[in-house]
Amino acid sequence: MVHRNPSTDRDDDNDADTNGLLYAPEVILEIPESTVKKNVKRELWRQGLLNVFYIASWYFFSLLLSLYNKWMFSPQHLNFHYPLFITSFHMIMQFGMAAAVLYFIPRFRPPRDSLFGYGDYVKKIGPCGMATGLDIGLSNASLKTISLAFYTMVKSSSLGWVLLFAFIFRLEKPRASLIGVIALITVGVVLMVVKETNFVLIGFLLVLTASALGGFRWSLTQILLKKNPATSNPFSTILFLAPVMFVTLIVSAVITEGISGFFTKMGEIWHEKGILTIGILLLPGFLAFLMTVAEFSLIQCTSVVTLSVAGIFKEMLTILVGHVVFRDSQFSALNISGLFVTILGIALYNYLKIRRMKKEATQAERDKLRPNDEEHADTRRRKVQEDDDDVVFGFGSEDEDSDEDHQQIGRQSQGSHASQEETRLLRST
Repeated sequence: MVHRNPSTDRDDDNDADTNGLLYAPEVILEIPESTVKKNVKRELWRQGLLNVFYIASWYFFSLLLSLYNKWMFSPQHLNFHYPLFITSFHMIMQFGMAAAVLYFIPRFRPPRDSLFGYGDYVKKIGPCGMATGLDIGLSNASLKTISLAFYTMVKSSSLGWVLLFAFIFRLEKPRASLIGVIALITVGVVLMVVKETNFVLIGFLLVLTASALGGFRWSLTQILLKKNPATSNPFSTILFLAPVMFVTLIVSAVITEGISGFFTKMGEIWHEKGILTIGILLLPGFLAFLMTVAEFSLIQCTSVVTLSVAGIFKEMLTILVGHVVFRDSQFSALNISGLFVTILGIALYNYLKIRRMKKEATQAERDKLRPNDEEHADTRRRKVQEDDDDVVFGFGSEDEDSDEDHQQIGRQSQGSHASQEETRLLRST
């Protein structure tokens, strides 16, 4: 429906009617609610399917890489215990494949005027690449002193570190509901893997530091993907990060794994496998590249917190598959309770995420249908940023919030039009 209101954009010289006022029509659209809901539903389906595709791709390539690494590092198979050297070699491969994508698909190339200078590269890329390398290096070093169960329990704190750095860098707004859900998931993961194990201080400190660095580097990765034009897609981000990650990893490998033992083992594998050794080295690098592209794409579409929650679900599935298929772990009643707590936390997080996506899509659709209503668009955008997630704890409902938003905008709209009428009367007198 279209209403016509007097406009204030006409000069006083043109005001001429019996009352000294000339009403120039200003068109104000009443947004058809059915159109908004239809468009919002379509957008939510589009975003949801895209996120599911990236998560499924990440799970698939991560699972293949995990199975391959288990074969490579297992004493019953290849028995190649040099993961840092292998990962550093993967960084060289990822750099080459990212460069090839940018060369053959020009639309992924960053603008020339946005490329990093030496100083910017050191300040913006260096910390993220070094944190990634140290996260991997310290995690592997800790496993030399602590059990896998203890490692998993401490490593589950990474979700809390991700949230903390997301708050520090203002990637997420602190909300009681979000903090509560993340805490619930963390407790569930700890209960799911808890076992009686010996406490080793040095191993605990190594894996705790690795968890903190993991939260730090994922937040920096989101900043690079979303706020820097030179790293605005996964391929350009990998191109810039890979060299720093390689240097950090190769230094860590030389210190912790020893370069002489690495070349000795490589000679043994070449003598046994021959030319197949090249394929043994290249295949996991290719899988790691595809997995990293899927990870970065998911971050670009959502956030590091969503990536971390999806990662917890992936680890939960890995534990379940190991229990059902390989019978390599036994679940106690405490472990099973932790499984249900984790599932509950993930379900609550997805509820919050979908609810927020729906509200943001609704406001974006309203702004698109009322492009000239800047005052009300600003009001709606501010409203979206408010802490409205307390619905999880019973402080309201989505429908109530939506009704309040519409009433608030309506009151402001009426007040705005009343002010315009007063202004016209004053000008005429």
